[in-house]
Amino acid sequence: MKARKKHIEDIVKCVESHKDILFFSDILDHYHDLKESQFYNLKLNECEEIKSAINRNRATAKHHIRTKWIQSENPTLQIAAYRIMATEDERRALEMKYSDVKVNGNVGVVSEEAINNLIDTLERNGKTSSDA
Repeated sequence: MKARKKHIEDIVKCVESHKDILFFSDILDHYHDLKESQFYNLKLNECEEIKSAINRNRATAKHHIRTKWIQSENPTLQIAAYRIMATEDERRALEMKYSDVKVNGNVGVVSEEAINNLIDTLERNGKTSSDA
């Protein structure tokens, strides 16, 4: 078990020094003291310390990308960043495939797909609005 503990310590240091390690599969590109089979036989893929180190790298990478998107002059990246930060109502307002529908005095949001399914059903039953 001493060997496993030493590998864990060394892998965590490796992950911390290589910010591009975002998945377990990336570890062996930088840590050469183990073969892939040994890595999984020692159940290092279940090690919480290694998972935490990888998750810290992911969090740093996500923060970096979001910051670049927000500061970008590219409208597509700005919209992507806004969608990440938006409330559900704001996100819905950005969606082109949703419509507000009033039924029995209540306003709700219905997807375009649901509206098309309703129209198809009415047409199959011969009850379109033009028949009314």
